[in-house]
Amino acid sequence: MLWLLVMIIVGHCKDKPFPEPSRRLKIGVIICARNEESVVGNLIDSLKAQDYPADSFEIFLIAHNCTDKTAEVGKERGAVVWEAIQTDHPCKGTALTFAIDKIREEYPDQFDAYCIFDADNLVDPGFLTEVNAGLQSGEAQAFLGFRDSINPDDNWVANMCATHWLVVTRAYNMPRRRLGLSCFVEGTGFAFLKECVEPEGWTAHSITEDFEFTAKTILKGKRITHTLRAKFYDEQPTEFNAWLAQLYRWMFGAKKNTHFAGKALANLFPHPVQKMDLFWNATAPLVAGLVTLATTAVFIYATATQTPLIPQTLLPNSDWTFNLILGVGAILGSYLAMLIMALLSVVYCGKPVRKYLRGILTYPFFILIASLLVIVSLFNKEYRYIPLIHKGRKSS
Repeated sequence: MLWLLVMIIVGHCKDKPFPEPSRRLKIGVIICARNEESVVGNLIDSLKAQDYPADSFEIFLIAHNCTDKTAEVGKERGAVVWEAIQTDHPCKGTALTFAIDKIREEYPDQFDAYCIFDADNLVDPGFLTEVNAGLQSGEAQAFLGFRDSINPDDNWVANMCATHWLVVTRAYNMPRRRLGLSCFVEGTGFAFLKECVEPEGWTAHSITEDFEFTAKTILKGKRITHTLRAKFYDEQPTEFNAWLAQLYRWMFGAKKNTHFAGKALANLFPHPVQKMDLFWNATAPLVAGLVTLATTAVFIYATATQTPLIPQTLLPNSDWTFNLILGVGAILGSYLAMLIMALLSVVYCGKPVRKYLRGILTYPFFILIASLLVIVSLFNKEYRYIPLIHKGRKSS
């Protein structure tokens, strides 16, 4: 938490533009979709409307274990469509391996970079132009766009999730760019030079392939940069159970990826600050969950046994009832700290506070549930994927 606070304060900055690029990269845009016929056409249409020259990018749709008309919709919209039926670990990571291997086989040496989207995304017209500038800026070998939300007004769940992504942008990614550290990929809306996956291809196959890709990129000595000017939109869940399932997948994946903390320490040099930042991120969800559980257990035990948490040698007038004051103070302090972070993130990203008020007020609940779910994940060895059903919004 102290490291996060330092980053937020020291890393505060305006979003500076990238230098004018020397050339146009040829970009392969990859969409991995599983039964997304209702939304994938909207994404392809928004990609077709890019201000980046049409001869400098190609759209590849991977219809991954689909049983609907996802492939047909992609072909109608003008994408290159490949259908992949994978029964061995059928996840987004294996779909990306299939896509990049096939592109390298059928389009040898034609693409300088790859850009990854989820089927429910929409993309601002200037996105690929910013990708081109960012990847040639000299800052980094990979690039992360600004994840905005299509449907923050739907209900409190969608508003809370939309606020979460604004916090990720303001408190995590923008400070890292300012401090010369690597940003962390968050599932979609990112791009990378082909050298990031050469010669081995795409190797991130965990259920949180985004963090795995980020960790492997950092361990290779490469960086991921970010800008608010490359905006794309993501559809947020509106049902509580759907959000809970999504959050549990992230926390289960976070547990699985804690081994990157050891790899970061074992390969601390060169770029030791970058590697320590990876260490903290790989351990943060698990540590936060354990601290939440341990702190709650201590307060319950101390109150039940009427044991003062602060010895009378330090606070002469204290007794066990003072535990209640400490407990309430800790809860309110934590709530206010997270609420303020959410509020500042909304303001910093140029969003109206009134529109995101429900998300600001409930963001601490988001963090609390995430901390508890990572503890739950410790008792489960396997994860069963539950797909989200997207409704197919066309505008934010």
